[in-house]
Amino acid sequence: MTAEMRFFNRIAEIYDLLQKSLNADGRFSDENAMNEVNRWAEVEPRDQYTPDYYYLLNVCYGPWVEERQKRVWLRAYKSFKQKYNGDLTLVPGEENLTLPFRWQVQHIHKLTTFLKAKGLSFQQFLVSLKGRTGLQVRDEFRNVLNAVSTKVISTFIRDYLNLDAFPIDSRVDRILSYLGLPRDEDMMVSLCQSNKVNPKELNRMLYHYYGKNCTSTEACPHCILLEHCYYGWLSRS
Repeated sequence: MTAEMRFFNRIAEIYDLLQKSLNADGRFSDENAMNEVNRWAEVEPRDQYTPDYYYLLNVCYGPWVEERQKRVWLRAYKSFKQKYNGDLTLVPGEENLTLPFRWQVQHIHKLTTFLKAKGLSFQQFLVSLKGRTGLQVRDEFRNVLNAVSTKVISTFIRDYLNLDAFPIDSRVDRILSYLGLPRDEDMMVSLCQSNKVNPKELNRMLYHYYGKNCTSTEACPHCILLEHCYYGWLSRS
């Protein structure tokens, strides 16, 4: 077996291990992705048909523990709903929507500026992207926003648009490194597709698995991914 084949097989093996351990109930499946998002984010039923809310939600995911992420989101959700009825094109200037970081405010501002200039609602902009792959949609967003990081964009594409994407935040970046997998979204999507692995599900499971098991070495001896993990092997030596 070539080194390339072993590399490919490792992705399939890791995916299968995570599926059996985490996804027996389908929690991380594409079919349940938005149900999980709505449950966590407490999005009201009548707002669940408006993509503007979900894009703001993804901007609210920051480098914090989950509890703070939720507080930031719920404040922004309330402000966005009350002031602008969930319509990004109504947000004026650099309105901060209670967002704590400058990059978040600028992210929303760049998108609203683009939509207003084009005379499009956010929904209309998304319709104009139909027929493109997840990575092509990501690149269109990146051009519009002049974005360096695409984590926010790719998470929205993965869950709301249900297109193949592999957002890489600090958690996913670390676990990919531990497992010897590419820390590159395009490469991970390509490798998953080549091995008939669902990149969206693998991405969700890796994010969750890192948060529950990889923040210390105490869980390493019992880790289901130990045989694939460079860091785990080092912790045993």
